Amino acid sequence: MKKKKIIREFPWEKHNKNFVKCEQPNCNNKGEYSAPKSVHSDEKYNFCLEHVKIYNKRWNFFAGQSQNQIYDFLKNDMYFGKPTKPMSDKISSKINFDFCFITKDSINENTVPNNEDHSIIKNNKLRKAMKLFGLNLPFSAAQLKKKYNNLVKKNHPDLHGGDSKKEDLLKKINICYKLLKKIAR
Repeated sequence: MKKKKIIREFPWEKHNKNFVKCEQPNCNNKGEYSAPKSVHSDEKYNFCLEHVKIYNKRWNFFAGQSQNQIYDFLKNDMYFGKPTKPMSDKISSKINFDFCFITKDSINENTVPNNEDHSIIKNNKLRKAMKLFGLNLPFSAAQLKKKYNNLVKKNHPDLHGGDSKKEDLLKKINICYKLLKKIAR
């Protein structure tokens, strides 16, 4: 009885069977790196490492496109290719956003003639926050911090046996403090 010859195939030997030559003229190296032939094509070139580096250095994604096409691509690429609409379309939303557009720079002595004139405060949340802290415009950051510290000491839930109402009030105080910090001088 003849012995059966065992042929072992290793992974690196399989590649030799499927040898693909580099597509660069006059190159006999193995073409193990693929590169696209054009931007939106599934066709690929097979290059060796040396020639794929050269090909990648010369690659131009925008080859054959007009300046307007390049501009449109770059504009949409900022938003991951999703189409955008200008803000002037006044698209309504079911969500009610309540933003405070008052900044530190927009408030100075000229914009607030006296404490009774609250024409600058258009935001209802800001008005309620000032009422909670007992402040009138204009106020400094030091005054705000002093009022904040007093309110926290007075309404901390640990001092009131873990009262849930005091805990909710403290959360409200913290939110109002962050809001008022934006407009304090």
